[in-house]
Amino acid sequence: MLAHEDPTERVLHRPSTGATLQLAAVAAQGARLFRSADPEYAATLLTAARAAYQAAQRHPGLIAPDDHAQFGGGPYGDDRLADDWYWAAVELWLATGDDRYRLHLLASPEHVTDAFDVTGFDFNRVTAPARLDLALVGGDLADYQQVVNSVQLGADRLVELQGQQPWGQPYAPPDGWDWGSNGRILNNLVVIAVAHLVSEDSHYADAVTEGMDYLLGRNALGQSYITGYGRDYTCHQRTRQFGHDLDPAFPPAPPGALAGGANSRPSPDFPYDSRLQGLPPQCCYLDEPTSEVTNDVCIRWNAPLVWIATYLSAISGYWPVSAAESFDI
Repeated sequence: MLAHEDPTERVLHRPSTGATLQLAAVAAQGARLFRSADPEYAATLLTAARAAYQAAQRHPGLIAPDDHAQFGGGPYGDDRLADDWYWAAVELWLATGDDRYRLHLLASPEHVTDAFDVTGFDFNRVTAPARLDLALVGGDLADYQQVVNSVQLGADRLVELQGQQPWGQPYAPPDGWDWGSNGRILNNLVVIAVAHLVSEDSHYADAVTEGMDYLLGRNALGQSYITGYGRDYTCHQRTRQFGHDLDPAFPPAPPGALAGGANSRPSPDFPYDSRLQGLPPQCCYLDEPTSEVTNDVCIRWNAPLVWIATYLSAISGYWPVSAAESFDI
């Protein structure tokens, strides 16, 4: 069904502090990355980043409402904002060198916390991407070596965990696999890859390669989760824009589309197929267009897939990127 034909009630939520800070972080990062290629666009992004950060300072307590997905989308609730403040300050400092942002990031408790939980970072845990960018391009920071050390320690834990898994994925939460587990696996692979870039220790690169094998089919289901790649690959994702299975007028998912992956933890506001209940976590997956909790397509996991694919191409000599400064989170 086309969006404009959907009879479901539409709701426009007010802004939230968390979303505003994430806008500040992403726009600042974009300003830094586009500065040489498109200075005018970079300037627009930086203006937006500064304005968003100032807006968050004026309204520091606007928490995103949780509507329990009753209006068709996930609520993406987040009532802990210390990491969002930290990420925004880090990216603004990296983009501008402005000492105000440096002082803000150094004053944040997130700067000295353990940023790398083995269950993987996500939209509501963004200390990790801030720390990774500092490790890659924050060499002017006074405690830069401590930043690098924290990344390597986090990567070491992930590599150790990976070595304990029969399928070689750096992810195995004991209380069940989360919605979007493939995204968390990829985010953990980014942590390991950054450890390689800042240390040049090749065992990290080997671990990333092994983790990618899981996504391409070396897993309990023998299933490649990336459309168009592998022998038995996902091709019936739950997605609004590529809904060919439910409406032939829509195109199928294109090559490179990544499924969310195994999910053994039912979400109270979303349907969970009874066929998955009681299965081993890694087997809780259905390549069906109605399995939103295991088979949806989301930028949160396709983005780290692009990052990891580029990284692996670069270190293999197939892409003209080699220096740590050429990568970003």
